[in-house]
Amino acid sequence: MRRTRQHALLGALILCSSSSATTRDEPNSGAVRRRADAPNEEAPVGDDAAAVVSGVIDVGNGIETVVDLDVDERRSRRLQSDPSSHLLSKNQLPALQCTSSQQPFQLNFQTDSFGRETSWFLQNTSTQKYLGYGPPDSVRYGDLTIYSFQYCLDVGTSYTLAMEDNFGDGMCCERGYGAYEFSIGGAVVYSSDFQKTFNDHVEHVFTVGQQVYTPMPSRTPTPLPTTEAPAVNVVAGSPTMKPTTQKPTNAPVPLPSSFPTSSPSLRPTKPPTSKPTPSYDGEVIDCILSSVSYAVSLLFLLTTTHNNHILSTSTYPVLNPSNGCYGGDIKVKVEVRADEFSNDTSWEIIDHDTGVLYLRQKGNSFKQYEYKYKERCIPPGLYNFTIWDVYGDGICCRYGNGYFKISANGKHILSGGSFNDNVTEVLNIGFEPDGYMSQREVDYLVAHNTRRKDWHERYNLTYVPMQYSPALAKTAQAWADELLYACGVVGIEHEDFNPYGENLAKNVGRNGWGQLYPADNIVGRWVDFEIGLPYPSNGHLTQALWRASTYLGCGESAKEYRGGMCRVQVCRYGRAGNCDMKAFNATTGQNWLIPMLSNYTRCGPNCPQEGCF
Repeated sequence: MRRTRQHALLGALILCSSSSATTRDEPNSGAVRRRADAPNEEAPVGDDAAAVVSGVIDVGNGIETVVDLDVDERRSRRLQSDPSSHLLSKNQLPALQCTSSQQPFQLNFQTDSFGRETSWFLQNTSTQKYLGYGPPDSVRYGDLTIYSFQYCLDVGTSYTLAMEDNFGDGMCCERGYGAYEFSIGGAVVYSSDFQKTFNDHVEHVFTVGQQVYTPMPSRTPTPLPTTEAPAVNVVAGSPTMKPTTQKPTNAPVPLPSSFPTSSPSLRPTKPPTSKPTPSYDGEVIDCILSSVSYAVSLLFLLTTTHNNHILSTSTYPVLNPSNGCYGGDIKVKVEVRADEFSNDTSWEIIDHDTGVLYLRQKGNSFKQYEYKYKERCIPPGLYNFTIWDVYGDGICCRYGNGYFKISANGKHILSGGSFNDNVTEVLNIGFEPDGYMSQREVDYLVAHNTRRKDWHERYNLTYVPMQYSPALAKTAQAWADELLYACGVVGIEHEDFNPYGENLAKNVGRNGWGQLYPADNIVGRWVDFEIGLPYPSNGHLTQALWRASTYLGCGESAKEYRGGMCRVQVCRYGRAGNCDMKAFNATTGQNWLIPMLSNYTRCGPNCPQEGCF
């Protein structure tokens, strides 16, 4: 079902803040909300595609060709950034063998950097019978990848083609250059030309004609920004469709109103033999609906009315010019500066599940205090980063200020240098939770980061924003639920053995006392009300604005209580703030500012439970 941003409200009167003074045992990992379609839980697009067999499948109103191209043929099919023609139409599949009363239809589309957000369907407008849709159940489309589908459509029949982006930012151009086009009778009827033409979804309703069709005038497209012609991923065919028993209506029905009810069509005993007629006429009704809301979302409808299928994908995706990687891969860069005893140092990045090696720097390869870096394009997913020091004193700070830094597409995700013989961290490369945060969670993040920016910059330091961690939010939610059992207790308690920083609040009572306060009000109670106070009286402020804390997760719970409401708010921070305050004599003057504004803190885990991202 299409995920939507949920809107809510909340508040606080009783406050409490804590952090971990020392690093504690790792907490048990929990389920993590994913940005789109839970990519780590889906069937992979790749080797499992062997289930798709070349051939012809009868879909009742047309024929779907499933093409299995060899590697050389795939390599030879490349897009050209030619402004005089449609970019995607260069990708031509073998001609369909349609009957004399049919016309060949081809859909081509190139996904943007978030291919998993893309879906589509082709439907008989009158009968609402689906000829094709995608992606199949438990499969997602690849990033920056080209897909092609062919069908034979009946002359004189009206069809609806719909494209959807479930994040609501279309297929172009903010997050990679995607596009789509379709042709009838070999002529391009519509092309988006790598321009943004819709947000949530778009529909094209057209009627197939018999006569020769003159293709639409070629607009000057926005060429795909790339240094070379990107390779084409050609994937033809889609799952077989379930026929419907619904009777045709007199007028086209633009939105699906009922689910197909009968079993899938059987394969024909022999494929059609007549060649397609290279002609098309008839009026094309191009209905672009940028802001239509479905009563039932496309993804919910399509994934609940069809059987599971596996869709093959090519291994030759499109170049992403922003990072030089292909098909949605992420450019990972590891930088290391050795200390005095440089021969002690080595590191590697391996796949979290398979152990496959992706990057490595062997021992005895550094000179004293030498800086080296390595980078590689790797697929999104979980990886283990490990760095070793043979002598067991890390690379900082006893024998020099060595360090390691890891970035993904230029974004910093992990750094350090002070450890013993080794440190291992999980990297969640490509993970972006922001797209599926609730509005309430967005409000908490904005309320924190707005204040962090002001605080860091007033001391002439680079602003360090926090990212929202669904795993941290889950632990915060669990503790908020637990605290509801103590609504009658004065005050509010921190959870034992919590390795993360924590701010708490609770409001109890009738009318205004039990109301749902805005998130900004709650964060304001933690921060704004404590400006000018000494440490530890400003412990909520120091934790919320702690510069080395880079992850945030918040949870809230509420219940009816004594004729009013009891509400609890919990926010957790990684890494933990208020760390080693005694070592800095934080209770004297403004000494607390020194550790608070530092780039580094040693308390709590480096990464939240879903890994560093």
